[in-house]
Amino acid sequence: MPVEVLAQANNLSPSAALQLGQSITIPSSKQVQRLEREAAAAEQAREKKRQQEEALAKKSADAKREAQQKLSEARKEVKETDAKGSFGVQVALANDQAKADELAKKIPSSRLSSQDKCD
Repeated sequence: MPVEVLAQANNLSPSAALQLGQSITIPSSKQVQRLEREAAAAEQAREKKRQQEEALAKKSADAKREAQQKLSEARKEVKETDAKGSFGVQVALANDQAKADELAKKIPSSRLSSQDKCD
């Protein structure tokens, strides 16, 4: 009889030491078969859980790697398309919309793009 089966039948660890005079249960052959089936099912459940954890860890690592790649590409794109040189901003203050429109008309249109004009 396997030590593991004897230990399981007595709720003991397979590495537990037996004491002189200690009573133990010796399982019948049917009980041994049942315990072996239960042990095999428990092992299958542990293996399935391990595989699921591995798959989840791989998925997480893949997602992290993909996010890092996207971040690297975005940084590279910004670096390549980043505006270079010096820029000036012309600001005009007005008390109301009519005065703001009047001031905007005074600024040469070549200096304003359609994106620069706003309400």
